[in-house]
Amino acid sequence: MKTVTDLQPLSLTSVSEITKPLQRGGLRTQVSQRLAIGIFAGHYKAGEKLTVQPLAEQFGVSRTPVREALMELESLGMVEVLPHKGALVREFGAQEACELIQFRKILEREAIRCACGKIPRDQLEKLHEDLKHVISQPPTIATSQATRALDVRLHAMIASHCQNQRLHEEIVRCSTICKAMADAYYLLLRSTDCYVRVEENLEHLAIVEALLAEDSDASQKAIENHLDKFLEDFIEKNF
Repeated sequence: MKTVTDLQPLSLTSVSEITKPLQRGGLRTQVSQRLAIGIFAGHYKAGEKLTVQPLAEQFGVSRTPVREALMELESLGMVEVLPHKGALVREFGAQEACELIQFRKILEREAIRCACGKIPRDQLEKLHEDLKHVISQPPTIATSQATRALDVRLHAMIASHCQNQRLHEEIVRCSTICKAMADAYYLLLRSTDCYVRVEENLEHLAIVEALLAEDSDASQKAIENHLDKFLEDFIEKNF
């Protein structure tokens, strides 16, 4: 079963690298992520046509993973597939971002409610320790990368312990588009010599501490606050 941690880590340093050749393995997922990042970052504009053969040549892959990726992005509402003609990029603005994060909040509130008290304490304590370490460091590219990794680790930990396979699968599906949204956001920060919000690690810490206390209500409020803050900052930076 596919998990949140199966998603490829961000290997790009700028939006201009969106079409660079892919790494080996998991080609459909990599193409999906690259195209989604490109849409969120404005590399591909609303109404722009995405054609299979040119994309396959740019990514250095066959047509099959590109076709599969476009079908996946259509299921996520990001493109409209045109039979035998590729796909058209759909509009994505502040309203669409709000709707996406609202949907993610519904999923993750329930997941953390179910996972509270089920996650091994040693895993939470190690994550708590790693978060405290990053928080103690001055903001740099390295701490930004560490924050991204800790974010994926935390959300994957919650999803994998929610004890509901259907919910887990829906979170993984949603994570494809949400990770691309976050990747585009961090590429934008890097292009302006900014770093990840220091508050993001504090938000992660609040979630972990609520889970350590096995406080279901506090953990739900903490994860909702975290997603609200991300949305607020994403909209401010992009729109």
